[in-house]
Amino acid sequence: MSYLAELEALHGNFDRARELCRASREILLDAGAEIQAHGTASRAGPVELLAGDPAAAVARLRIDYEALTELNEIYFACTLAALLGEALYVGGDYDEAAAFTRKAEELAPEDDTWTQAAWRSTRAKLIALSNGDGGEALELARQGVELLQTTDAPVWRANALCDYATVLEAYGQTDEAQATLEEALSLYESKAASVPAERTRMRLNQIGRGAVVAGASTPRGR
Repeated sequence: MSYLAELEALHGNFDRARELCRASREILLDAGAEIQAHGTASRAGPVELLAGDPAAAVARLRIDYEALTELNEIYFACTLAALLGEALYVGGDYDEAAAFTRKAEELAPEDDTWTQAAWRSTRAKLIALSNGDGGEALELARQGVELLQTTDAPVWRANALCDYATVLEAYGQTDEAQATLEEALSLYESKAASVPAERTRMRLNQIGRGAVVAGASTPRGR
């Protein structure tokens, strides 16, 4: 049910997605599967991010992350830490976002491909946002993409590509950012993920308009 919730959210059915997350968590708690119940936040958090509510994502992720930490659990906690980093970044709490990328890096096993990619992608965007070391930011974002290339998970791969595009654009590599977003859009469309697909089209349109404006401001003959 919790995995179905994320699928519903990708299609824009947010109320249905939230109900599925709530129900799956309650079923697991009733069954005494406390750790697994807290682990459903790894789907509930992305549902709220897809719905455009980073504050709700942070609230839900934080409750379950703290519960898992009290239980000395790592398997789900490292993923929630990475998701908290991303939700805090989206919500504008950049210092705490950076702290959670470090926590995810500390906790995640090397073979936890998604978490290893996620903390890199979020940290890369944070570095770019602060106009930090472009080489480091681009390399981290590139690693995030490369890690997920080994998976059969088009939406994960598309998300990492969108993050990479954000970093590329921040450092003036507009053509590369556009090509990266086009690749991400193709992956979203292959899974009929209408919500992120539409957001990616909007970003492509913004880049296109920016290129037109830049071209119009360039004197002829140069």
